[in-house]
Amino acid sequence: MDLTTIQSQSSATVAVSENRQIHLTATGVSVDVPADPRANLMYYLDCLCCTLNLTDVHPGIERFRSYANYDLSRNDIDTLIKLCELLAPHKLENKCIFECAELCGNSSNEFYDVEEIRQIVLSATTTANTSVAALAGKSALFATATATASLSIVLGGESYRIAKIMTYTREWIWENYHTPMQLLRRNSSVCVLL
Repeated sequence: MDLTTIQSQSSATVAVSENRQIHLTATGVSVDVPADPRANLMYYLDCLCCTLNLTDVHPGIERFRSYANYDLSRNDIDTLIKLCELLAPHKLENKCIFECAELCGNSSNEFYDVEEIRQIVLSATTTANTSVAALAGKSALFATATATASLSIVLGGESYRIAKIMTYTREWIWENYHTPMQLLRRNSSVCVLL
């Protein structure tokens, strides 16, 4: 079965079979991120704060989310790097973030409410709708959303509630995580060695 996605600015419709579609409401907004590795990494952190409600748990993290104001001190950059290492993509992949260009539509990343996905899959598994149930069984995104009634993830010994699922393209993760981390770590190492 091929998974097809049609994206508009506010929703996605996933075709599961010829006569059944799942409608998901995209909750992301378009933003302009300054072309600077600090801003890119701050934007990555901002996206994960939305996904995991980190601001509610750690109010001090808010200043590292303001990617338009990316003029950070050396200590702030080191803190940003540490925060983003804690939230590295490999720790979150197929748990609350998913490389899935098809669900990004015209954007390079998109957000979906985890409860909406969970309800769709739960209703599919309690009815005779085998197309939706088959999709739920084959898709990590849908399977993850139904794993538990209270979705959470443990990072650094702390548990965080997953509020949204973020999908992204490969280009997005390189632009907003891998490349900025490489550049900022390199600059951080040079400063430490001096």
